[in-house]
Amino acid sequence: MKLPCYKNIPSLVPLKKAALRALAASHYIPEYREKIFLVLGKALNSTNQELVEVSFDCMKKFTSVCQVKATIREKS
Repeated sequence: MKLPCYKNIPSLVPLKKAALRALAASHYIPEYREKIFLVLGKALNSTNQELVEVSFDCMKKFTSVCQVKATIREKS
């Protein structure tokens, strides 16, 4: 929001929602599936409810099309 190109934009939420949808639509790129999944998962923890809802929908679509390996990390 500090850059001059964003001065006239009241909210970045619509742009972020579009970016999440674009990422979910990129499920066909195998080498980026894990990264995309992590970004969608991170958006689930957003404080903005709209982003959470879009992220959840994208996550459902993403997982319905491809498989992501789950790894469990133990706290040390």
